[in-house]
Amino acid sequence: MENENQQIEKFDKNKEWREQANCLTADPEIFFPDEKLFGVENNRELTKSAKQKCVKCVAKLACYNFAVNTGQNDGIWGGMTEAQRRALRRRPGRIGETQLTKLIERDLLR
Repeated sequence: MENENQQIEKFDKNKEWREQANCLTADPEIFFPDEKLFGVENNRELTKSAKQKCVKCVAKLACYNFAVNTGQNDGIWGGMTEAQRRALRRRPGRIGETQLTKLIERDLLR
């Protein structure tokens, strides 16, 4: 049996992306922070915690694409908030995994 904390090294296109996602065993609240419920500062911390999981996740691009393709309005998907996904959809072309990782890393440095 694999250690549940062991990160999958490479994305397997033959498996469902959700099965490979780092969020599989994480508290879902960090991916759906509610400013009214948690407050502004706690909301920032929850968002940061989610992005820390996402930046290392092999399924982040599939997760991001799922959110964009299915119109997810809430939550952090593929390391991006709804506002960030909306802004990225306005850009020409598709986003790649390397670019997505760099965007998440930049956010974590703020």
